[in-house]
Amino acid sequence: MSKVQVDTIDTRSGTSTMQIGSTNTSTINIGVSGDTVNIPSGVTIANAGTATGFPAGLSNADYWNKTTDQSVSGSTNTLLTGWSQQTARGGAGGELGSGLTESSGLFSFPTTGIWYVSSWFRTLRNGSTRYMNLFLEVTLDNSNYNTLSMGSGQMNYSSSDGVSQVDASALIDCTDTSNVKFKFTFTPDNTTTVEGDGSYTQSGFIAMRLGDT
Repeated sequence: MSKVQVDTIDTRSGTSTMQIGSTNTSTINIGVSGDTVNIPSGVTIANAGTATGFPAGLSNADYWNKTTDQSVSGSTNTLLTGWSQQTARGGAGGELGSGLTESSGLFSFPTTGIWYVSSWFRTLRNGSTRYMNLFLEVTLDNSNYNTLSMGSGQMNYSSSDGVSQVDASALIDCTDTSNVKFKFTFTPDNTTTVEGDGSYTQSGFIAMRLGDT
């Protein structure tokens, strides 16, 4: 095999395209292990066929909305239900990749990977409550759920309805789409309403797949 060593390869005058290899199937090796190939700012890599070997971008993102109010009794850990993908008013529910699926408040991932889940819940009560605990729970065996993240808040006495918000976020390592699932449960000190709406999101979450597990 012959070897050509040069400092610069450029197109000839009047030509803007350089071809490396024939029009038949060719493998072009650029650099070896440990080398760095620099691509200057402003350069565009055009993909006329199928490019492989490049890091994948964000492949999945989904937006979910709690559509109805839910009254939760005091000192009772309650599953939060009443969900749909948020597609109203420009919401991007299930529009990037395959969306999550939900059954009676239990969420399943469409594909394995490291997922970021970020949630917020608007609460309402006429009166005080010492605590409002939100739990993001995960199962690894499609059966036993354990708390992965917890958010907590409180509400001081008000002569009329008062509102607050509790949040919980987590990175979930989904190694098996049949077994790894998550849900949200809520435990207030006194009966509290977790608010929902069919149009805009008062309570909901966003899930994004960041990369491979």
